[in-house]
Formats: sequence, C-alpha cells, structure tokens
Amino acid sequence: MKKPTSICEYDYTSENTCWQLWELTNEYLHWLVYRVCGDDEADKILKCYMKPDHKIFDLSLPELYEHFLSHAQNKSTGGNAIKDMFGSSDNTDAKKMAIQKANWSKLKSLLGNFDPKYVRKTFPENKDALRKEIVRIYGRSEFTKPVEEYIITIFEIGHFLARAQFPDGKAVYDFFNNGYQTDRSKLIQDLRQEQGIQNKALFGLGEGLMPDALKELGYENYVKPDVHVIDIAERLGLSDKTSNGQIAKDVEEIALRIRPCVTPYQLDKFFYLIGSGKFYKTGHETVRKKYEGGGSTLRKQGLEDYVKERLGFPSPKADDRVALLVNDYRKDGLVRGRVGRIQGKSHGFFLTVAFSNEQGKAIEKKLYPTEFVVLRGKV
Repeated sequence: MKKPTSICEYDYTSENTCWQLWELTNEYLHWLVYRVCGDDEADKILKCYMKPDHKIFDLSLPELYEHFLSHAQNKSTGGNAIKDMFGSSDNTDAKKMAIQKANWSKLKSLLGNFDPKYVRKTFPENKDALRKEIVRIYGRSEFTKPVEEYIITIFEIGHFLARAQFPDGKAVYDFFNNGYQTDRSKLIQDLRQEQGIQNKALFGLGEGLMPDALKELGYENYVKPDVHVIDIAERLGLSDKTSNGQIAKDVEEIALRIRPCVTPYQLDKFFYLIGSGKFYKTGHETVRKKYEGGGSTLRKQGLEDYVKERLGFPSPKADDRVALLVNDYRKDGLVRGRVGRIQGKSHGFFLTVAFSNEQGKAIEKKLYPTEFVVLRGKV
C-alpha cells in the first residue's frame, strides 16, 4: 500500500483544510458520475449515499438480527461463498439475484422470520442443531470455513439479541446509544469482546464489519476501515498511524471537525465509491457497470493528484489561467495542455472557461474543476 506523501504537511487539524478536502472529494466523485449520466442525474445519485440505510430506532428486533447477519456476509475473504450458500438480502448481481433471494428466504424461515427469541428457543445449547437444520434445508453437508463460521455468527448473534435485556429493538438501540455517546470507539471494542454462548456474542463482525454495521443503523460518526478508504487515507496523508482501525479513526476526526455540514459516514462513503466503483443502490447500474469492473488505482491516483494540486490554495475563480487536463474537446480544437482563462461560475460545479483553439477561434467551455489545472505563475 502506498505510503503517505508530502501532502502530510497539510494541517488536518484545521477546519478550513478539512472542509476543502471534503469539497475536493465531492467535486471529484461528482465528476466521475457526471461523465456517465450527466449533471442533474449525478446530483440525484450522490444524494442517495449521503445518509445511512436506517435511522436510529428504525428497526425492530427481527430487523436488527437480519441487518447484522447481512453485514456479517461482507467479509473480504469468504463473503461470496457465504452469499452463494445462504443468499443475500441486497444482491446487486442480476444473474444471481433470484436464487440468492430464494436462499435468503430459506434462512429467514429457518430462523422464525429472523426472530432471535425463536432461535434461542429452537437452538438453545449450541450451533450443532442449527447446523443440522441448515444441512437439511440447503441440501449440503460439507461447508467451507467461511460458511462454518457464518453458522456460528447466526447462532451467536441470535442468542445475543434474545437476551432478556433486549425485549424489543428499542432496547438494543438504547444499549448502543449509551456506549456510543460515552465513547464510540470503546463501544466497538466492548461489542467485539462481549461473550456469547460458545464464542463471542457478535462473532463474525470484526474490526471492519462492526463499525460498518453500526454506521448503517444511523451511527454516522463511524468510518469503516475498508481497503479503499484506508488506501485513499494513506495516499492523502490523513493519518500517520499504521493500524487500519487507527487510520479510520483519524478519518472520522477529520469529518467531525466540519460536522454537522459533513459526517464521517459521508466521507467514508465517498472514499469507498471512488475506490470500489460499487454504486450499489437500485437504479445505479449504469454507473456501477462503468466503474466497478476496474480502474480503482487510476481513480484513487486521480483523486490524490487533484487534492495535491488544489489543497491549500483558493478555489478556482474568475480570471485564473488554466490548462486543460483532458482530451475530451478535440473536436473543438482544444487538446490537453491548452491554456484558457476562467470567466466565472456557470452552474453547479461548472466554471466557464474561454479558450482560443488552434485556428485562433474564441471558444467558451463549461468545465468541471477536475478537467483543468490552475496555472499559478506557470507558463
């Protein structure tokens, strides 16, 4: 993984620097989406990723159980094997969607419509009886290690949520809220150490998946130490830590300095979308198809270069001289490196830039800030 660069010299304890980092990240991601589907649609798409899936107190006890089981599937190693076996509630692969929904429905039925108290009553002592039922229902007797571990997850989380202290979903939220408001990092540690029947009570939700599951419940001050988020944080020098968990906490602190305008959840999500290209919401298939298949390193490098070039300087403004960074306007005689001058704001992120093409003809273009570099005293 790339080590922090000289950009570390920027003061990320400064509110102004943190705010500019967010604006540049927003501009860059908006441009990626705009290139696929246009300006207005880009606004609508990114708005869908600004808030968690749920608000605090939204979910019932069975819905919380399903939520945690769903997030426990998102392991970097073995996650696909788990989904192939048990299905998924949020599959984005059209070819697999029908069969995975059917398999998830089998699990729902087995667990009494995801009722933790039913699970405790039906499988009271250990996971062995649960495993036997899974063998019978799914017609398989041999499982990979990730699937075996997921069976433990099903059993332990079910028993955790079936505790007498959790008569309903509100009681679970109250338990989370108490720890979250006192020390959100300690809440993660405590939940990971909570002892269950045979294993940890929230077995399968590790350093990355635990904050991810909580932030999608409405606890917006968490950042998941996802591989893409960590890579971008290191590229931008947002942390001098070596632990992924500690790096994620530093990213949280950067966003918290400009809260309530921006949340750690939003910065996390935008870094993730830039790195992964996985625009997973329904209706965003065109953008996902464009970016999810590859190009992650180039996108992250593009963000790094863009932030390096702009961070610490005023936003581009009227009368600034700029040079094109793209070859998208060759038909107008404007190639990469062509120098122009900003006339002013157009709309949204766009700026109007005046050029003279190779034939000496005056041309005005509405450009994204990502499409040019400001010439600060350069030729």
